Amino acid sequence: MYLGTYGFYTVGKEAVLSYDTGVQIWGLFLKGRMPHFELFMDYCENCLKKPKNMRKDVWKLVYEFATTVKNIDDVKENDGWPVFLD
Repeated sequence: MYLGTYGFYTVGKEAVLSYDTGVQIWGLFLKGRMPHFELFMDYCENCLKKPKNMRKDVWKLVYEFATTVKNIDDVKENDGWPVFLD
């Protein structure tokens, strides 16, 4: 269901999701399912240089990150997560 919402909310020829909309949808889908949700959202709101749009690859990788990483302290610098999550 999560992955399908990207196409539902995209706009324009380029089919990109606005960053603000994406963050709101993360709150619906990931809160309570992502052990480090509050830390991740704080990063997205306060530490990240906010992009205008969210590409589909970022959308997919955030879900993979949310469902794979159970303890944020286990994430290593060389784990291969996209720059967006660094």
